[in-house]
Amino acid sequence: AKKIEISLLNSNRKLIVSHSDSNMKSYSVFFKDLNKEKTIIWELKVLFEDNTTQTKNGVIQITYQ
Repeated sequence: AKKIEISLLNSNRKLIVSHSDSNMKSYSVFFKDLNKEKTIIWELKVLFEDNTTQTKNGVIQITYQ
């Protein structure tokens, strides 16, 4: 891939964290950076060598006890 970008957003779609790295295999985020959010929206965008792109997204629900 030419570019891999991951973004985490809160339920209001406000950016929490974003990271870009063409060699990314995984990404970790510190729990403290989530600011006790209950819903996290993740978006992954990949730009390939032939300039095509693919985007995936989803929702993570967090339950605090």
